[in-house]
Amino acid sequence: MEFGYYQNAVGRDQPFSKYISLPWFLNQCEQLFGVKNVDWTNQYYGQLDIKATNTIFANGNIDPWHKLGLLKGGYVDSNNVFFMNGTAHCADLYAPRDTDLESLKNTRARTLELFEKWL
Repeated sequence: MEFGYYQNAVGRDQPFSKYISLPWFLNQCEQLFGVKNVDWTNQYYGQLDIKATNTIFANGNIDPWHKLGLLKGGYVDSNNVFFMNGTAHCADLYAPRDTDLESLKNTRARTLELFEKWL
């Protein structure tokens, strides 16, 4: 099974080929893995209908990967979704520092509460 995060080069003010686009990646994926396999992966993992329990979704807005993450509830329990303004992914896993932003401190505190509840 494969997952794709298509980083394209669309736009005027960048040095890369305009032909590396979302349609190019989608075509490549279908040629390599077949539509059936792509559809199966989406179906198996639930697309946006995620059936996960005891799962935390933490994302930071200065990280380009946050576009792939859940940024608010609706697909999962909104109490398990954290958007950390001014941080990147995995920042919530680092050791705390005095200079940490409030969004990061709040995510860590709430995560600890959830872990204690689940365990």
